[in-house]
Amino acid sequence: AWREGELVIVEVADDGRGVDPQTIRRLAVTRGLASQDMVDTLDDAEAAELIFAPGFTTASSITELSGRGVGMNAVRSALQRMGGHVSLANMPGRGLTVRMTMPFTVMMTRIITLEAGGQVFGLPFDRVIETTRIPREQMKPLGAGQAFVLRDTTIPVISLAERLDLHPGIVPGHHPACLVIASVAGQRVGIEVDRLGEQLDLMLKPVEGLLSSMRAISGTSLLGDGRVLIVLDLEVLLS
Repeated sequence: AWREGELVIVEVADDGRGVDPQTIRRLAVTRGLASQDMVDTLDDAEAAELIFAPGFTTASSITELSGRGVGMNAVRSALQRMGGHVSLANMPGRGLTVRMTMPFTVMMTRIITLEAGGQVFGLPFDRVIETTRIPREQMKPLGAGQAFVLRDTTIPVISLAERLDLHPGIVPGHHPACLVIASVAGQRVGIEVDRLGEQLDLMLKPVEGLLSSMRAISGTSLLGDGRVLIVLDLEVLLS
């Protein structure tokens, strides 16, 4: 995989037999995906593209994992939805290369870093409306928690450290409350944090291993200093 300007290109290649154009033509006709007259007009490269047709498969039987004819079509459809495309470089008898091209911006997620309970986390930037600091005396009791009024709107406040069962990194005292005003399930919520960090464009990895059991994590990324950044899923965390 590599980047070219505003594009990310991923190639998957093998050194097997490649795709036999004649077999592809025959199967496309047999499975009713194309007429004989149509496939006869295709050159070998165009015939190889038939593997992207909905319902096309070379499998002789259907299993739970293969033979349903949706794999390559699903790949092309997913890439097209994100503004990308997929192409083939077929070398019969020598192998096949599948090239997937997609916009760089689709691969990246903009997040804002923050500190809570002495640890650094990330929040998806598209959830953040604004950040603010307010005197603590402006926060008033609301049910079992607290809230404050911002431009005539009452906004509940949730401590991120408490929600994550962490010890507060800053003892409240007379320090102003540092808040991230976020949109969660269509409502505004003030998330109290110890400190705000920076905005970053990162490539998120799916949650794996021990973290996979924690539903409030949307992904992880590696920071420039080698630390792993946990990016939180606010809707799950605050539900």
